[in-house]
Order: sequence, then C-alpha cells, then structure tokens
Amino acid sequence: MLDNLEPLSKKVGPFLTEVGQKVRALDEAKKLYGHFIAPDFYIFDYLRTDEMGVSRCVADLLNPRGKHGQGSVFLQQFLKVLDTALLANLEGNEEGSNVPNTLPQWSMVPSENCKVRLEHGIDNLRRIDIYLTFNTGEIIGIENKPWAGDQHNQLNDYAKFIEKEACNNQWLLIYLCNRDASEFSIDNETRNRLSAQGKLLTLNFSFLIDWLSASIAEVKAPSVRFFIEEFAKYIRRDINGDIEMSVKNEVKKIILDNNFESAILVSKTINEVKKELISKLHIDISAATLEKGYTLEWKKSMDSAWSRYAGFGINFSDKSEYDIELWFEFDSSNLNQFYWGLRRKNETIKNENGRWESLNQLMVDKFGKGSHSLWWLWSAYEAEDGYKNWDSSAEPWISIQNGNLVKKIMARAEDLHQYLQDANKLSLLKI
Repeated sequence: MLDNLEPLSKKVGPFLTEVGQKVRALDEAKKLYGHFIAPDFYIFDYLRTDEMGVSRCVADLLNPRGKHGQGSVFLQQFLKVLDTALLANLEGNEEGSNVPNTLPQWSMVPSENCKVRLEHGIDNLRRIDIYLTFNTGEIIGIENKPWAGDQHNQLNDYAKFIEKEACNNQWLLIYLCNRDASEFSIDNETRNRLSAQGKLLTLNFSFLIDWLSASIAEVKAPSVRFFIEEFAKYIRRDINGDIEMSVKNEVKKIILDNNFESAILVSKTINEVKKELISKLHIDISAATLEKGYTLEWKKSMDSAWSRYAGFGINFSDKSEYDIELWFEFDSSNLNQFYWGLRRKNETIKNENGRWESLNQLMVDKFGKGSHSLWWLWSAYEAEDGYKNWDSSAEPWISIQNGNLVKKIMARAEDLHQYLQDANKLSLLKI
C-alpha cells in the first residue's frame, strides 16, 4: 500500500496544475468576452432572496393563475416530478408494513383550479410556507428551508393540521431542505411512518432544478423562460453552493481523463487542509484582537464540527465587558451562508430602554437594512462575492492563507468600533 504513495503523489501535482490552468483559462475568457455574455450577472443578486423570496417564486410558478401566464404548466410538471420522487422514497423506505398498496398519483389530480397560498396560517400562530388546495380536496403543504433551522414540533404540527384539513382526501407535507428534518421538529417514529405512507417527503433543492428543467420546454413566453433559467442558477449557486457549470464540466473532463486516483486523494485530504486553515484563522484573529484591545469569542464548532451557527465574535473590550458583540456566523452547516452583525452575548442580556432598537437604527444608518431576531439586533449575509458559501468557494481559504481575511474582519470591527465612538453610542453595547 505504501509503495503506491509516491506514484500517487507524483500524479497529484500535474492534476492540480492542469485544473488550475483550465480555471485560469476560463477566467481569462470571462474577461475577454464578459461584455458580450456577462457570465457573472445574476438577476437574483438584485432581488429579495431570503426564505420568503424563494417561497414567493415557487408559489407563483405553481399557481395556475400566476403572472407567468402559462396556466397549469408548472404545477403539472411539479406533480409529475413529485410522483417520481415519492416512488423513489417509498422504494427505499424500511417501514415495509406501512407502505400503501397503491402509490400516490399526484399527477392524476386535476390541477386547473388549484389554489396556492403563501404563509398559510394554522394553529399555534404558525404558518406553512406554501399551501396548495385542489378542487377535489387534496392538499399539499411545502415547508421551505433553504437556510433556517426547524422550530420545536414544527413538522409534527404541520402534518396534524394538513391531515385534519384534508379529511379522508390525499395529502402530503413536503420538507424542502438540503438536510433531513431534525427530531426537534418531528419525532423519528412519526417521520418514518408518514414517509412510508407517502404523507411526508423530504426533497433537496436539486428537486426544484429538476422541476424547472422539466417545465421550461413547455413555456411559451421568452421572459418566463429567462426567469426560470435565472432562478435555477440562483438555486445552484446560492442554495446548493455549486461551482460554475463551465468550471465543473472542465474539471470533470480532467478527472475522467485518467486522473481519478488523484482526485480521490485530493478529496480525502481537502477537509484536513480546511481544518488547518481554520486553526490558522483562529490563531491570527486571536493575535489581531489582542493587539487591538478586543476579546475574541470562538465557538468550538468552528474547529471541526462546522454545524449550523458555527462562528466567532469580537467584544470591544480586553476583559469581554460588553454584552453586545460583533459576530460572524454561518447560517448553514459546512461553513455556508456566512453572515455578520450585532448579537447579544447570552440569553440573560435583556432589552432595556429601547437599547436594541437604537443599536439597530445605528446599524441601518451605517450598513443598510438588515434582519433582526431574538438574538440578533442587526444582521446581514456577507455581500462580497465568494465569501457567502465557504464549502464551495476557494476565496475564503485563500484569504485565510495569505492573511487577507483577518485584515477584512479587523477592518470591519475597527470601522464599527470607531463609528459607535464617534456617535457617542459605544455605551449602548453594555448595561
């Protein structure tokens, strides 16, 4: 086995060189012809692309009376692709005794008069993201989770509500997410039972791409076809974190051309390389914050687990005295959906005398509109290209290696610190 290491290592160098050359060639082609084809121009960069924005796009396409003007084309294709997904799910389900004798045939349900609602209210003040009711009594609920986590008993409650509303008619709850639902949202026994019965189906966002691809051939309006293409691009890039298709195709060609061993060796090693670079980031940013008189707050999940909410914060005090801190965090696992903002230090920190509202307004004035929640006074996804999804982008790793990322983070920290000082509002960061 050890005898193979030297030949393999000799292959890896040329393999990486060839990949690098191809990527650089594609970058050069972009520069030469970019003014003709604008390969990096995405309509969705300028639109609302949070969870609600994605739901709205899907719901309007599914609506037979939607502004797309294509009638039931999208809904019919959705139901056809759905039947295929259900069949695959039921065939792979271990709960054999609960599998129905006949598979659900959603493509046979009349779709012309289907009603599609956004944020459909149910009990407990909860809302199902997309809610489809058919004239013949069938119901489909879609819970859209591109980034956010599950709430307690969320899918349990949705399933009970839809089952009650459907009476004895066919119904289905779709969990649209690139990860499985947690037991926090639905217990395993209920999930397995409903899944085996064709009542609960987890679909990743590649399903939406398959649906859009199946639909586009039926679309008559050029503007709608353009929208579908852009929506599919957005899903691939910003939700699935895929690399650009032209780059992917070139790398595939290189791998298949007698470089498979090298590619496997690289893929097995890359995670360890990333861990080393994260360790370097920790060391470098610790030194930078110490020099500036700040305190670094570092979550253990940053080191290797890379679960959702992995991240790090900066307290503008060498003794960590402020109870509101600047934070950088990931809204999805594997270091994806990077965002930043002002966050309370722990759950004991309360809002007093409108302090949070004042800080939120200061952030809006300085950085523009952001989100806010129970923990976050103001937050926004990282806007700079290449830094939003670390799992699929080389940019953050290169920036860690050459020290630029620490410089960017510290520049943002110092900018915010100075801004609050100049506005005489630094005292708002602590009680």
